Amino acid sequence: MGIEDKAVPIMVDATKGLSFADGYFDVLFSIGAYQYFGDTAGMLPSLMHHVKKGGYIAVAVNGIKHEFGENVPEEMKPFRDDPEVARTIHSIPWWAELWGREEGIEIVGISEMQSNDQA
Repeated sequence: MGIEDKAVPIMVDATKGLSFADGYFDVLFSIGAYQYFGDTAGMLPSLMHHVKKGGYIAVAVNGIKHEFGENVPEEMKPFRDDPEVARTIHSIPWWAELWGREEGIEIVGISEMQSNDQA
């Protein structure tokens, strides 16, 4: 993307609020972590004001093809019985519905990663 010299990695607990000015980030992204703290309706909106108008929030998380409800496949039951996994691992439609609730959020792209079939 040509931002190697501009990207600054930070490690913060986003649930405690970020100590950055409004509009501080051009892009805010989370790789492999957002599902652990962002599964509530208020989380993404709490981050939005830190991103410049016209900026982006990008999220990459592991997930499932569809929500199972009570029909969890046998091979997944050992994982889905863990409350943390059941709370955090969701499908693309689940995330799209959650993020789509907030006015001002436009989902410009949402898809499976190329490595999905391997995983």
